[in-house]
Amino acid sequence: MPKLELEQLTTEIESTVKKLPKTQGFANAFAPLRLLVVWMKAVSSDLKQLRKELRELREYLQSDDEDLVK
Repeated sequence: MPKLELEQLTTEIESTVKKLPKTQGFANAFAPLRLLVVWMKAVSSDLKQLRKELRELREYLQSDDEDLVK
């Protein structure tokens, strides 16, 4: 699934979960969904950081730096 679609899906799920009733009975029932949204956002953030680091590593390895030749 493309990155943009995953971000849109996470945002859509988050907005739907925010609309859920917050009464005591429903809050307990929907707590796992809220936890899932938090987890999805954390994983998404970690993946963004990993992509950035991989891109930087790729650029470094493709550079014509003389230190790489030694």
